[in-house]
This record gives sequence, structure tokens and C-alpha cells, in this order.
Amino acid sequence: MEENGIWILVVAVIVAATVLKKHPELLKKMSGGSDKIGLTSPGVRIATVIFVFNLVIMAMIPWLWDILTYTWYTLLLFNLGFWTVFYLRTIKVKDAAGKETKEDDPVAMKLASILAMILAAGLITTSWLYFKTGDLTHKEYTDKQEAEKTIRRLLIKEPALAVIAQCNPKEFDTPKKMEDAIKLYGEKGLLPWTKSSDCWGLKMTEEEYTLAIITVNKEFGEMITTPTTKGYKIFWDSPQKYEVMVNEFPEFFVWKGEEVQGTINSTRFKGIGGPAKIRVWLTKH
Repeated sequence: MEENGIWILVVAVIVAATVLKKHPELLKKMSGGSDKIGLTSPGVRIATVIFVFNLVIMAMIPWLWDILTYTWYTLLLFNLGFWTVFYLRTIKVKDAAGKETKEDDPVAMKLASILAMILAAGLITTSWLYFKTGDLTHKEYTDKQEAEKTIRRLLIKEPALAVIAQCNPKEFDTPKKMEDAIKLYGEKGLLPWTKSSDCWGLKMTEEEYTLAIITVNKEFGEMITTPTTKGYKIFWDSPQKYEVMVNEFPEFFVWKGEEVQGTINSTRFKGIGGPAKIRVWLTKH
């Protein structure tokens, strides 16, 4: 943010110096007849004061400089608005002969007041955004906001993952991670997050969610731990033939289609006659 403002000032100085070098008559016109200072024109005087003001702020009040340079255009708009407010206040009412009087132009004064209030509101708003974003740049903060919106939209599609995300926030903090998690959930269910099931098990509210999707061969596959839940019953099925080892100890075995009685703490599956793709899910009862 600060670098943007410095470059704007540097470019402004270079442009001004180049123009005055090529057209020295402009300085004489702006000076209005003062041989010593050459700043009798109100517009030039105001611009000079604003330029010095920017240098002082940049050198001595860095936090205010950071606010003014929150984006490249905030510094530009603030300086243009600042200049316009003061210039409007120099406009005087003209008499019948077309000469300026000492009376302030009422329309110009009203416009200056309105613009000053807009500038003040803009400065307050920018200050609020600056302190709200903390160490992030404006772009980084904007990208973060967009990422959070995307994540919320994706979580609406998979409410079960919204609960998982509460227990594993670092795995869901970017849209890319969220999309990967949704893909993984479609392929394996909640199996990749069973280690944190003590956190999310009792928080589930969906009527049904997939606990695991696995493909097993003729040997019993990995153990699937049943999460601690409230009001859910575990089910499984597969288009192929399979056998289930229910609980590790004392274990008992169930064939496809057999109803299981008792508490199911864990399961292992194996295919019969070939591989079997198993889906394990929990349903409210």
C-alpha cells in the first residue's frame, strides 16, 4: 500500500518537472507576477501545500500514510478532493463589472462543504477497512473475502462437510481445499476424517450421511470406526457379495443381507469371489 503512494508522488514530481522544463512559460503564468516565490495562483498554492502535506504524512505519520495509500486510487482521489475543496473556498462573488469581491461565492462554499463531508466519510470508511484487514493488503483481504464466500456456497452443497470443517478448519480454508474435500467425500465419504469423529460425530444433524466408500478384495480391509452419534444407525451395502467383520473383539461375522443386532463399534469388509465396493452410511432413526 505504501509503495503505491510513493510511486504516485514520484511520478507526479517527474511529470511536473518535465512539463515545466519543456514549457517554462507555464511557470510564469502560474506565478502571476511574484518573482520570488511564483505561487500567487490559488490553485498552485493549494497544490504545493497538498504536496508538502503528503511528504510530511509519508515521513512522519506512517499509519495515516498507509490509510491514504490503502489502494492506489485512494491517495489520488483524496488529493484531488482535498485540492478541490480548498480551491472552491477561494472563489469569490464577482461584481457587475466582473471583478472579484471579498464575498465568498455561496454556491462554491456549499459544494466545498458537501465534498469535505464526502472526503471525511471516505477517510473514515477507508480507515475502518485498513484496521479491519490488519496486515493483509487490500487485494489479499478481497481475495480472502471471495474465498470465504466460495467456501460457504460449497458447504451448502455438502452440509456434512460443514460440520467436518468446524473440527478441521485448516483443511477447508481455501476454495481449492474445499473442492478437493467435496471430491474426496464423493469418493470415500467421511472416512478421511474419522480421526476427528469425536469432535464432529455428535454435531451431525443431517438425515443421512455417507461414512465410508471403500473397495475391498478377498482379505478384510481397513477398520471403519463407528463415530459416536446421537440418534443414528449404521448401514452398509454393495452390489457385490461381501462379508463383514463387526467389532474387533469379540468379533462376529455377517454376510450380505443379514441384519445386525447389538452395538456396532467398528466394521471390516472383504469381497467374496472378487472385489466389492462397499458404501457405509448413517441414518437417523
